[in-house]
Amino acid sequence: GMSFDVNFAGPLDGRNWVMDFGAFHENGSKKELKSWFDHTTIIAEDDPELSTFVELDEKGLIHLRTMPNVGCEMFAQHVFHLVNRLVANETQGRVIVKKVRCIETENNSATFSR
Repeated sequence: GMSFDVNFAGPLDGRNWVMDFGAFHENGSKKELKSWFDHTTIIAEDDPELSTFVELDEKGLIHLRTMPNVGCEMFAQHVFHLVNRLVANETQGRVIVKKVRCIETENNSATFSR
């Protein structure tokens, strides 16, 4: 399956952490990430079969997500912006995302960075 490697940057907090992942899990941020990539079908917004996928989603057979384009590069960029927004909210702007690497297979990955 696909995985993401996310690099954060920012000053340490009072516990000498850059990011408190416990809070990330508790505040719904993890849930928002999972809503995009956990057991979903992601297709391009201009896919010629979009209406078929929409019908499957409406029947509850798939969980459809659409993006302007698909592939490792677009997924890395999407996760970068999504996680950066979530982390900025969680840390009041103290922490930022430096880069996200989307890993599809051992030989296929893409990185999006600031």
